[in-house]
Amino acid sequence: MAAFFTNLHVALVVLGLSAAPLIEAKAAIPIGITVYHMSPLAACLLGTLGMAIAAALLLPILEGLTKWLASLHPAIDRLIERIFSVTRHKHAKSFDRFGALALFIYVALPIPFVGVWSGALLAYLFGIRYRPALLALTLGSAVSSVLVTLATVGVLRLATL
Repeated sequence: MAAFFTNLHVALVVLGLSAAPLIEAKAAIPIGITVYHMSPLAACLLGTLGMAIAAALLLPILEGLTKWLASLHPAIDRLIERIFSVTRHKHAKSFDRFGALALFIYVALPIPFVGVWSGALLAYLFGIRYRPALLALTLGSAVSSVLVTLATVGVLRLATL
């Protein structure tokens, strides 16, 4: 019975890390595999699930959260408006043309600071509806998780040569 709770604890750590901003599955999967000796498949699945949970929770609250932050102080309102304006101007062509597909491609790239949190913000900024955005974010995070898992396993195999 103790092994179950130990494994549950490890699974919850990896799940929680993968749902956290900036960390996401890009760090949670390697941590699960190397620190907690989790199977690559389990780490990949938990990484994807954690990011999907984050997307499902983030998408509906972004508008209200943005309005609340903007209402705190005029300087914050101007900063948010400036960031949104620059982002819309910079990426409008891609998102107007490809919509949720652009969001999928963006999230699927396993590079730092690109993931479900920033993808959810882009979905809000470009008016992508909840279901297509959630599908794009979840599938993109699955691709990203697989790539991170393959890279982690590959590096570990190279290290043992």
